[in-house]
Amino acid sequence: MTSSSAGEGKTTVATNLAIAFARSGGKVLQMDADLRSPSLHHVHELPNTLGLTNHLAGNTKPGDIAQPSQVVGLFVVTSGPLPPNPMELLASAKMFDFMSLSAERFDLVIIDGPPVIGLADAVVLSKLARSTIFVTTIGHTRHGTPRRGGKASPHRERQHHRCRRQPVRPRRRALWIRGSGNFWVVLNV
Repeated sequence: MTSSSAGEGKTTVATNLAIAFARSGGKVLQMDADLRSPSLHHVHELPNTLGLTNHLAGNTKPGDIAQPSQVVGLFVVTSGPLPPNPMELLASAKMFDFMSLSAERFDLVIIDGPPVIGLADAVVLSKLARSTIFVTTIGHTRHGTPRRGGKASPHRERQHHRCRRQPVRPRRRALWIRGSGNFWVVLNV
């Protein structure tokens, strides 16, 4: 899950999606992979002293960093302490192995990543995922940014859909989702 910039609601969308799947009986892992500006520990009111960076940069076992949330079936991996080299950690073989193990153990893994524009972290993370969800907000995201974000996604080759503007009534509050294949755009109205 990514967006063009901070504050567009990707953590909110990721958390609501994780809760919905967990409440429907799935075993869900929500991971904070925004190693520059993490926020998932605040949302779930969990400590952030032990997390993803402890595993990737140290010897902490994957089972030790997954924390149960207040929702049955939903587990959270916080970011852990901020590292000096987030890109190197996310692109490491250890991250690939952790994602493979998570995919085996959970029905759904939701990666709450950093913004895509200006950082390569989100592109690296999208290579580890089956699909990429791009969250955008009316009045916040510049026109064309979702299209540029889609071009940076490795899922672009498998994409059969072009992102396009759709008219939305300003007074209507809703979640607008558009996409197909492996690249999705969520308009957080």
